[in-house]
Amino acid sequence: MIELTARPAISIVTLSVLLFVGAPLAKPAQAESYTVEGNLKIYKKGGKRTLWRYNNAVVYLDGVSTPAPAEPVAVDQRGKKFRPRICPVIKGQVVRFYNMDRVEHNVFSTEEKNSFDLGRYPKEEYRDQAYDELGPYKVYCNIHKAMILDIVVVPNRYYAVTDKKGRYEIADVPPGEYVLKAWHIYGGSVELPISVKQDTELPELSLTSTRVVREIEDHLDKEGKEYKKKIKSLYR
Repeated sequence: MIELTARPAISIVTLSVLLFVGAPLAKPAQAESYTVEGNLKIYKKGGKRTLWRYNNAVVYLDGVSTPAPAEPVAVDQRGKKFRPRICPVIKGQVVRFYNMDRVEHNVFSTEEKNSFDLGRYPKEEYRDQAYDELGPYKVYCNIHKAMILDIVVVPNRYYAVTDKKGRYEIADVPPGEYVLKAWHIYGGSVELPISVKQDTELPELSLTSTRVVREIEDHLDKEGKEYKKKIKSLYR
């Protein structure tokens, strides 16, 4: 006589678990993001004529904050110049000043919100400086008067630097309401409220410089005194 063994019943709960485990995992939804781009035209002081080129302006979106990256922003001192000439920095980020020249440099700033003196140091060494307040900052070398750097502290990672034609592109922008702001090394600024709902090509913006080259180059050393040697302009 053959005995028939009953197969254990699978409960609805157990079956649901089995089906869930066997099902492929759903992919997380991708957050929407868009590109904001456009052109910036820059006029000379007085507003009658434009500059020869429109680079060295920072364009950024105000209206949201993002954390400062742990990695410092690198600025090289090479050929007795700061490279890049203008440097966007997210609020709270550190700037690392590398000396890539054979001669010593002495990076300093006399700005009220972030005054510092990094002292003299030789080739292949660096010094760090944090920036915790929004806004533009001038940085110089106490040995070489022609070395001028503009640091612009921005609230988030949504920024760009214009090229020679004034073109800029800000990628991966979440949808929302912002104020687009631009600032140039000659002191001019402009802003425009925008709404980002899709990839956006903005109308051409323009700003007027508030300073001329000689006014930018005419600065004092870290002790508030005149430099001993005259400089050869790096702009003309």
